[in-house]
Amino acid sequence: MRAFLERLKVGEGRLFYCAERVAPSYPFAWHYHPEFELTYIVSSRGRRFIGDHIGNYEDGDLLLIGPNLPHTWASEGEGEHRAVVIQFGEDVFGKGGLQGLSPGGVRTLLEQSALGLRFFGAAEAKVASALRGIAALSPVRQLATLLTVLDDLSTEGDVESLSSRLFSVDGSGGETHSVDRVCGYIHEHYRERIPLERAAEEAAMSVSAFCRFFKRTTGKTFSRYVNELRLGNACRLLVQTERNIAQIAQDSGFSNLSHFNQAFLASKKLRPGEYRRVFRKGVEAGSS
Repeated sequence: MRAFLERLKVGEGRLFYCAERVAPSYPFAWHYHPEFELTYIVSSRGRRFIGDHIGNYEDGDLLLIGPNLPHTWASEGEGEHRAVVIQFGEDVFGKGGLQGLSPGGVRTLLEQSALGLRFFGAAEAKVASALRGIAALSPVRQLATLLTVLDDLSTEGDVESLSSRLFSVDGSGGETHSVDRVCGYIHEHYRERIPLERAAEEAAMSVSAFCRFFKRTTGKTFSRYVNELRLGNACRLLVQTERNIAQIAQDSGFSNLSHFNQAFLASKKLRPGEYRRVFRKGVEAGSS
């Protein structure tokens, strides 16, 4: 199933969308949009689908989702489900958008949201009260609160990335020309065997220097980065095609089906067939 494009509807006199979403259920609606989205679950539980991530959510779930990253929530149980949803573009930061922000801080936070970020612990507790009341504020105070919340979240360490780099708008994850070049090469060839020596050559470095540089700039080892790309592609094929699992493994760069199944289970906490069934069950529930 392919995600549908959602068009942002901003109210008069507002720069972004901000509302409390109250409904008897949150049906599965796989979608994406060019805006960032900050969602805070006030009272609901079920499953969230963010890029190739599938996980459970409950009260207090707080996520920041980057532009064009497919996502949805599928609630479980009866009763009122309540969430605060904020969708905003780069224009809320003034002329230049993200490029007008100082490096680090909020700018880095928003760049990292391309993978979908979940905040918990101290990070969630720090902004929960502000988010619960933001929908009732005037547009100007909503903007001020949003900027404060983003600044607070950028200073907290209780955060995790959810999706793989394949679903990212800009999957290179690099901060320099060298890593951009090598990541571009990896994205073109990850379905093939990529010797570490060839990647190091692309970056014009020795193997040992390249390994240190790649880990420092991407936060991942070379092998883990490639593996995540392959698994991300496999997730996409599982939900968008009818190919069998062996063919998907091969098309994603895994030469050994057993290794693919083990790697998939370790990363997604589901076997490939289970992942496909869970996703399709969500689609069926959303269409009923």
